[in-house]
Amino acid sequence: MFPAVRLPVLQIMPLCGLFAGFLVLGNLSLEYNTVAFYQLAKMLTGPCVVVLNFFLFRETISRLVLISVSIATAGVIIANGAFGLTHPLGAGIATAALVVTAVYQIWIKKTMVDLNVSAPQLLLNQAPVAVVLLLVLVPVFDTMPNLSKFSVLHPSLCCVATHLFVTLSV
Repeated sequence: MFPAVRLPVLQIMPLCGLFAGFLVLGNLSLEYNTVAFYQLAKMLTGPCVVVLNFFLFRETISRLVLISVSIATAGVIIANGAFGLTHPLGAGIATAALVVTAVYQIWIKKTMVDLNVSAPQLLLNQAPVAVVLLLVLVPVFDTMPNLSKFSVLHPSLCCVATHLFVTLSV
């Protein structure tokens, strides 16, 4: 167990905004791109974090890590060429989602150091604020599924219900 700490909302608001941004932009990317392009773009998050850390903080990585990141990036580029081009708007949204996700990951680490908190302590404070932001943003930027198409016995709903039951009973 970890000791709960209360952080001022204004100190975690930028992090919550980035969290909401990466979720909303990720969903928009799925709406305007194929799943394959979306997955390939998400694979670039690691290399983007490495590049941003270098330019923002002059943080370097080992040669072996650089080689593996370079190989992964080359693989994404080659695979993406095989899938063909996507719509320019979709590519723009995927790029925005990529950058926001990378900045979010970097900002988590920075916030934990700046506020001297652990990951669970930060998440305990971030989650409620992020939920409020998402309640405002999701109806504006995302489409709601037509729930009348789903039966109560739909396999995915049964899986979700079972998962929630097991999680809450532990």
